[in-house]
Amino acid sequence: MGTNVKQFVFVVKHVVAITTEEMATMAAGDERAAAEVLRALARHLNCLNENSKSTRKRALESIKRETFEKGLSSRVLQEVFTCLLKSLLKCLSDPMERCRETAIQMIGNFIRGVPQPEDCLPYLIPVLTHRLGGKEILEPAEELRLAMLEVLTLTVEVCGNRLTPYVDDMVKILQRTIVDPFPDAKRESCKCTVNFARCVPEHFHMQAESLIKPLMQTISHQHSRVRVAAIEATGAVIQHSSGKNVDDVLSHLAQRLFDDSPQVRKAVTIVVGGWLLCLPDRYSFFHKLIPLLLSSLTDDIPEIRLLAEDLWRQTGTQWEKENEEDLKDKLDFLITPPALYPAGGKLIKPSPWLMRDCAVTPRLMNGPLLSVRCHGRTRPGLDSGRESAVERPGLGCRELVARNLSRLLPAVSRDLGDWLASTRAKTAQLLWVLLLHAEDHCTQHLQPLLATLYRTCANNEPGVIKSVSRHCLESAELLGCFVDPEASLKLLLAHVENSSSSSGPLMVLAAMLRGCSRDSLRPHLIWVGDTLASPDVCQESQQSFYEDDRVVFQDGPLVTDTAATPPCPPHHTPPSRRPVISKRGKRVRKAVTNPAELRCCQHTCTAGKQPHSLGQQPLVLRVAMVTTEAPLICGVEASVLAQQGLRANAVSTRCRGRHQLVYLEQLLGCVQALLNVCEEHCGTISLQLLQVLVTVQSLSSEPELQNKVEETMGLLCSVQGLNGRADLYRQHMIQLMDWLFKTQPSWTNYSVQRLHLEVIAVQSGKGGQRAWVGGKFCDHLEVFLQELLLPNLVWQAGRTAAAIRTSALTCLLTLLQGGGITPQQTSRLLACRSISTLLRLVGPDLSPDTLNTIYPELLKRMDDSSQDVRTVSLSALGRWLSCLGKDYNVQTCRQHLDRTRQVLSPSVGAGGGISVVAHRGGGHDAPENTLAAIREASRNGATGVELDLEFTSDGIPVLMHDDTVDRTTNGSGPLGKLRYAEVRKLDASVKHRLRDKFPGEKVPTLQEAVEECIKHRLTILFDVKGHPDEAAAVLKVMYKKYPVLYNTSMVCSFEPKVIYKMRQADPDVVTALTHRPWSLSRLGDGTPRFESPWKHHWMQVLDVLLDWAHHHLLWNLCGVSAFLVQKDFISPDYVQYWAQRGVAVVGWTINTAVEKHYYQDLLKISYITDCLREDCAPHY
Repeated sequence: MGTNVKQFVFVVKHVVAITTEEMATMAAGDERAAAEVLRALARHLNCLNENSKSTRKRALESIKRETFEKGLSSRVLQEVFTCLLKSLLKCLSDPMERCRETAIQMIGNFIRGVPQPEDCLPYLIPVLTHRLGGKEILEPAEELRLAMLEVLTLTVEVCGNRLTPYVDDMVKILQRTIVDPFPDAKRESCKCTVNFARCVPEHFHMQAESLIKPLMQTISHQHSRVRVAAIEATGAVIQHSSGKNVDDVLSHLAQRLFDDSPQVRKAVTIVVGGWLLCLPDRYSFFHKLIPLLLSSLTDDIPEIRLLAEDLWRQTGTQWEKENEEDLKDKLDFLITPPALYPAGGKLIKPSPWLMRDCAVTPRLMNGPLLSVRCHGRTRPGLDSGRESAVERPGLGCRELVARNLSRLLPAVSRDLGDWLASTRAKTAQLLWVLLLHAEDHCTQHLQPLLATLYRTCANNEPGVIKSVSRHCLESAELLGCFVDPEASLKLLLAHVENSSSSSGPLMVLAAMLRGCSRDSLRPHLIWVGDTLASPDVCQESQQSFYEDDRVVFQDGPLVTDTAATPPCPPHHTPPSRRPVISKRGKRVRKAVTNPAELRCCQHTCTAGKQPHSLGQQPLVLRVAMVTTEAPLICGVEASVLAQQGLRANAVSTRCRGRHQLVYLEQLLGCVQALLNVCEEHCGTISLQLLQVLVTVQSLSSEPELQNKVEETMGLLCSVQGLNGRADLYRQHMIQLMDWLFKTQPSWTNYSVQRLHLEVIAVQSGKGGQRAWVGGKFCDHLEVFLQELLLPNLVWQAGRTAAAIRTSALTCLLTLLQGGGITPQQTSRLLACRSISTLLRLVGPDLSPDTLNTIYPELLKRMDDSSQDVRTVSLSALGRWLSCLGKDYNVQTCRQHLDRTRQVLSPSVGAGGGISVVAHRGGGHDAPENTLAAIREASRNGATGVELDLEFTSDGIPVLMHDDTVDRTTNGSGPLGKLRYAEVRKLDASVKHRLRDKFPGEKVPTLQEAVEECIKHRLTILFDVKGHPDEAAAVLKVMYKKYPVLYNTSMVCSFEPKVIYKMRQADPDVVTALTHRPWSLSRLGDGTPRFESPWKHHWMQVLDVLLDWAHHHLLWNLCGVSAFLVQKDFISPDYVQYWAQRGVAVVGWTINTAVEKHYYQDLLKISYITDCLREDCAPHY
């Protein structure tokens, strides 16, 4: 063994000797190679001092070739670099940009290739500081500044802690370059900052504060990659600093959580998570860092959420290990979730990335309300969507939140009131995460939490209602899960009962009820139900949401047609202000003129004779006594004494304001939450819930809310095993009547109890099917008549008393008939019979003026849809004729019996008694269909104008013949695609021959044209080109607004459907069909429309059929009073044919003096013309 050792030592010595000899040989070779390279570079180094730019450039390129392209070893490069360094650094100040660029590249290559780059630091760092770290950066080229920074970053990477003596210079450079205008230079500076902070942590903390300000200036740069780099640099600077500047950067990082770039938000998450794990003084900043990381748990990017979850889990685990002694008891004994936690320890929460909220920002979660899987079932939230399980956080995470919750909640409450909606939405999401971690620790912070939720949920901004409130309601559901209802309801119900509170407490209450478990909520059901049903809650501020309203009496003819009366609605129509009368010192009685109330009473009066099923309680008597303050009108909206010619119109009030609608929706939401959670146990508060539903249905007429009430009432029936709504009312009718009867003496016009009574009467059944009447109405009929009807039948002077008597009589008639006739038919029959009776009694004594006001209404009823009404009206008309005395001038009836003749037979005009109508206002004399044309037609002696009606894209009726604006204006395109504001800017006279006389004429609206015609006393022929439904609706409104049009205008159209719709909308309007024979097969001048003979013949067949339909069918079906026919097809026989049928004929278009003479003197019929002052070209 000793021999082997000696041999081994000998070999080692021999090898070392050989290696030393080889190294010496290699060193000598490197020195010779370096000397040779330097001799070759000597000439080029001298050229670097030349004045010629090209010479210096070629010298640098030659040096680069001789050093880096020859494949020299690192030792040789080290020797060469040492000799060339000062010359290359001098070239960094060269005026030629190409020379500086080459020098920078060579320095970088040398640093990358030499074994001891730190040797260059004493020369390199001062030069770079001079070029980049001064008050003004000396390097003008941004690409070269970037190259220098890349060399500096490389130097930091290869030199490491050897840069310790140069910390001040490095910080000076980074202070300037972080705010460099060039984005890539900013990014490289941030990268260099990160590397430098990690290389010299022992000395970096003394200068770290100097870099905070430039980093905060860069962190909001418009380029996302720059923002990411700034955030990463901030994380490294704070990590290796003294910790004093954490507060300075937190607000900036919080703003970056709202960044549109996912990379930026990811960078913030990584930085904050790193601080929570590694920051030396992290315990002092837990309450400031935790919200930032938890906010990323609700990011809409899955990658960021998973990253945040992982970092948060690591943070909790690390804290748990560091504080294991403090958590020993909880780790050993509190393994299971608390009792109120959802079963399985999981919450079901919709995936936030499925929905985007455009009202706030696209990145914020806007998912439906959370759903809770409790007691073996999943109860969905308000909206449907894909669900993702949220595991219960770890103990360390929960403890971190619970111990810092008192410091977090004030800031959360403040940010939930921020003026930026995005901040509020993000904070609301954070609140949900905090409560999920805090669990039952929320109880000690319940009061400020509820105050915050009240304020946020009651915000009226539409965007807030859709986003922030939704997230807050999710938090309220968590409170319902974690907080004992006995504690939460004590605070909640006190705010709900406060009459000055808004809908916020109700929204929070509904959400918390949804979060509660059935077993925990069941002991408090009666408490909650009584609170919701109390007047201070379910009738809160209802009077402030109604407008004052009055009964309007108008003088006028008797109106008996109530065909337009709508059927009894399923919901309430708000009450109207009733006139008041006094009766023999008794209590003041209010007349009811609200149709909904009348139909409600008709339901009561027409009850069948079913067996009484509700015991001996006189329910019907109570209804009668309750309704004494509101006498009944069962189907008549307006009835007036014919002799006085009065009409009463009840103008009902309207529920206004979104405030009340939101309040009622939340009240209904509380009921739905109770039913969904407690189900069959809600039977104990069924009466209270029904009272709330009746109140909601009474105070709102919104169809959507009414549908929700119906659904909720169906749910209330189903949880109790009832068959339907009638059974529910039968179950509680006695209590409901007692509920109303207690307050009846104090009722006023606006008492909500009156609305309750109407809803109950209408919703509980129809007539004999109404279970709560029970066939016992007859037992109380005497009281009903004496207390309700007879006191209002006593005659008194005045319109109010007349309206009350009419109401009472109509109610009595309905009571006797038992509902055998519909309310609309009843009203018309009553009116006709009343007129017939009045004529029989006092007809001969009536004045001619009074008689003239009666027969037009009887003539209207001759067209009634009911044969009974037509028969009675015919009998009344015969009695009217028998009342005409010898002195009655029958000629006074002409204007009433033939309004068509009144429209087409003016007393004066250019036609000498013949109506001369200016076509489109007289398109030859002025721009057609304009106000100027109407005025010009009046000056030229026209008796009327024909105006074309069309519609803009936003539904405004204007005057225009064509379906485009190209022909008559300076615009282009279809009229139906232009808004009125665009049409109004067009010049309607620009293409007219007299454009200079009528400059800047605008396209008028229908109302402007009508007012202009009325001003000049011109009759109007409304020519409707299409849009039958829209035209009929617009013209009906126009006729109602200007009643003079009934006798001075006519609606005409080529389309029978337009006339039919107009007659349906208002039968009193005079209508006419416009017709040109052979219009399908030939143009206006007689030219065939189609080149194909067979198609032309087929169109001729259709022309024949259409002509026959006009003359034998359509005129009668549409009920026209006149025919507007093209002039070439009018003859004396044709005029006589239609005169025998009571239809007037109007010719168009008559543009020559000969034609006008023919129509005026021979045919003696009205005509339409384009020109009133001279002849013009014929119009086809």
